[in-house]
Amino acid sequence: MSVIPRALLVSFVPVSVICAQEACPRAFLPAYAHNDYENERPLADALGLGYRGVEVDVFLLDSVLRVDHDAKSARRRKPFESVYLAPLRALVGRCGHLTADHRPFLVAIELKERSEETFDSLSALLSRYSDLFAESFAPRLQRSQ
Repeated sequence: MSVIPRALLVSFVPVSVICAQEACPRAFLPAYAHNDYENERPLADALGLGYRGVEVDVFLLDSVLRVDHDAKSARRRKPFESVYLAPLRALVGRCGHLTADHRPFLVAIELKERSEETFDSLSALLSRYSDLFAESFAPRLQRSQ
């Protein structure tokens, strides 16, 4: 029986750098937003305040990874992809980086359930956003033996 990890730390480091524009991140705080999805503007508030990362709890519900601390509330939340991954890709496209000093922006993902299906869904989703990872920081998803 394989053991599915409950948490994953992912570093987002864009491969290319484009000139910064107004409203691009200016991270300077060595902190991250815990349960960031509870903020009025998830991700945007963390980046606007200068945080270097966010922590997100996810559940797989009806084949969609959704954010929240419990499954019942997660049903009413937006998908992880639309709250975090798609906006991060758009920001990198517009600004070329996620932090002012081009250091990694960390996304701590906690799987709130131990299931192969959840793990596999997260792995597949992150692989569709591989352009956000520099090779040395690409997530390495492995099942523990």
